[in-house]
Amino acid sequence: MNQAREYKYLGMWVSPSGCEKTKNEKLGLVNQWLGRLGSAARMRASKDDVLREVWKSVAVPSIMYGMDAIAWNESEIDKLEVGQNRIGRMALNTQRYTAVEALRGDMGWSTFRERLVKATLRYKVRLERMDDERIVRKVYLWNESGSRGG
Repeated sequence: MNQAREYKYLGMWVSPSGCEKTKNEKLGLVNQWLGRLGSAARMRASKDDVLREVWKSVAVPSIMYGMDAIAWNESEIDKLEVGQNRIGRMALNTQRYTAVEALRGDMGWSTFRERLVKATLRYKVRLERMDDERIVRKVYLWNESGSRGG
């Protein structure tokens, strides 16, 4: 019987080594959105409003989907932040060395770190309230207990 090396479940690639493929797809999405929004910005008079709303209401949810269920390291999160900062600079037509805090403040955006912490906390609360018979809850409890069974 053949065994799959990886599979996609609810939009997330899973393999024995983890979710690296999904992480790479999420990082690639930031760059795709940068290109799309760059094209849109060239055709708009009020590009800051258009880019702000499209990024926040369409791009970020597509990138954030499922991120709460994956372990992210600091360098991966930094790459997401850099992409968002580039979009903010493009929207506001600012220079490369404009303070990141000013970009986020003017655009009204949170960092990916903040979004990820909030999403992870919401996910954990959901797991805590879930019925003990659910598989996801069982895996969560197994992981929390430190069991590595065998």
